[in-house]
Amino acid sequence: MPRFIRFSVFLLAAMNTLFLQAAEVMITPTLESVEVIHQGRKTTIQRNQARDNKVKPYYAYTSRKCPPFCIQPMSAASGVETVGELEVIDYLSEVKGDNGPVIVIDTRTPKWPKRGMIPGAINIPWTQLDPKRSGYETVIRLLQDTFGVRFEGELSNFSKAKILVLYCNGMWCSQSTNAI
Repeated sequence: MPRFIRFSVFLLAAMNTLFLQAAEVMITPTLESVEVIHQGRKTTIQRNQARDNKVKPYYAYTSRKCPPFCIQPMSAASGVETVGELEVIDYLSEVKGDNGPVIVIDTRTPKWPKRGMIPGAINIPWTQLDPKRSGYETVIRLLQDTFGVRFEGELSNFSKAKILVLYCNGMWCSQSTNAI
């Protein structure tokens, strides 16, 4: 069975590649930065070194009408592993394009990734993973062509399926929960 993974993107939003000097603001006490491949290019993930940096106002809203902006469960479903930023960094080191065992997926709808996304991730909007919105053929094609699931008659073979790490806009965002 593939493991679907969800995490909050909140702290990673503060990481970027604009400040590539020697780090004062470290990821961990011994980890300054991480190199990943993003859209075919080597990219460095490093926390923002501007000590007066603040979260962009849009991400700082804490009181939004529910629904649709309801706090999401810590565990999205049975068998779903919830991970934090350091675990995502570990998973990013296993992303090797189409050949790697891990895919990090930004499940947000297209306008969001245009504002920025985690380096090494690909965008597959949650709506493409919803058969009611995109059709069963689209979901099956993603399962086969992107996630490594094989269909043998009426059976699904997940033995070579990728590990999927899904994220969206944090605890009030249901896009990755819906994708799972």
